[in-house]
This record gives sequence, structure tokens and C-alpha cells, in this order.
Amino acid sequence: MRYSLSVLALLVILSQSITARADDGLRCKEDRLVHEGDQMYEVQALCGEPDSVFHRVERHGVQVDEWTYDLGPTTFTRTVVFRNGCVADIVANFYGHKSR
Repeated sequence: MRYSLSVLALLVILSQSITARADDGLRCKEDRLVHEGDQMYEVQALCGEPDSVFHRVERHGVQVDEWTYDLGPTTFTRTVVFRNGCVADIVANFYGHKSR
């Protein structure tokens, strides 16, 4: 019995972490998922123009661009973080405002 509860608890934890990671992604045209390592032009071709853009240069000349997509009031906005032109991270933020 104790073993069964431990396995069940582990399965619940694993399923929650998998779901959380999937929610942090960005799906665009034809339900295609933006992946870490994708180039800026690939993301723009899939998702179109971002709703906002932020650019900065970090240490050692690393260029960082943050593109935010507002997916509407029922979905979290997504910020795609590029380092030197490649997707480094995708962050889910707050609920959007824009109607799509």
C-alpha cells in the first residue's frame, strides 16, 4: 500500500511538471511549436510580427532580443527570448488583452 501511494504521488508530480513545461511553449501557424534554438526569421515566419520588442546587449557582446506575443485575454502572453538570434527561452507571462 505504501509503495502504491509513493508511485501515485510520483506520477502526479511528473505529470504536473510535464504540463507546466508544455504550457511555456509557443504554438503558432498550423499549430507548429517554436523550439529552443530556432532562428529569429523562423519564429517570425511562424508567428508573425511580435506585439512588443525589447533589445539589449549583455556582457561579452551577447545580443538579447525579447519578443512578446499577446495571444488574447484567455491565454498567457509569451515572451520569446533570443540570444544572438536564436531562441534561448520562452516565458509565459500574464493574460493578454488583445483580441485575435
